Amino acid sequence: MRNLAITVLLMFAGLSCWAQSSLFSNTIKSYANWEIVDKEAVWAYVFPSKIKNKTTLEEAVVVFLKQNPTIQNVVMKNTEITADITNLKIDYKKYGGSSRYTSQAFVNGIWSGKLVIEIVDGSYEAIVSKMAFDVEHKGLNSGDGIMGANGGRGSWTSSVLNKDHQAFKEGKKVDIELFNKALMDIFDLKK
Repeated sequence: MRNLAITVLLMFAGLSCWAQSSLFSNTIKSYANWEIVDKEAVWAYVFPSKIKNKTTLEEAVVVFLKQNPTIQNVVMKNTEITADITNLKIDYKKYGGSSRYTSQAFVNGIWSGKLVIEIVDGSYEAIVSKMAFDVEHKGLNSGDGIMGANGGRGSWTSSVLNKDHQAFKEGKKVDIELFNKALMDIFDLKK
């Protein structure tokens, strides 16, 4: 009888731990300016500007983007600017990363994605989506899949969201914070 009670108690404790880990792992819906939008990790930040005239701000943002070699195909339509992010290398050390604790996608990766900027009076909102990385380094394990002799590719969304893309992975907070700091720096017109 005592063995049965201990077995039941252990089963209950195991079930309780599983339920807690399942429930709590699905609770992070947004983090460090990243949100889940249609099962995709999307970054958005509103930058205040000293330029209050909407047309002047639009022109300044377009010039700023065109001067950035990692921003291509800049198109202005109404109050929205779209562009491609290409060949972006993140200086992970500048944003607090270390080669030991930072994903190989930042240490050795080249990033690409989509950018939308919406102009509002006195500010502009940068929205980054469809981020993907290409790591060209032999024999590395990204933590998101084994990278063979030719390196590896992956999506930011798959890297930081759980398998059903409903919540951010708890263990990816360092990478999420690092990417947030980098994007805030890259798209800040005031620099």
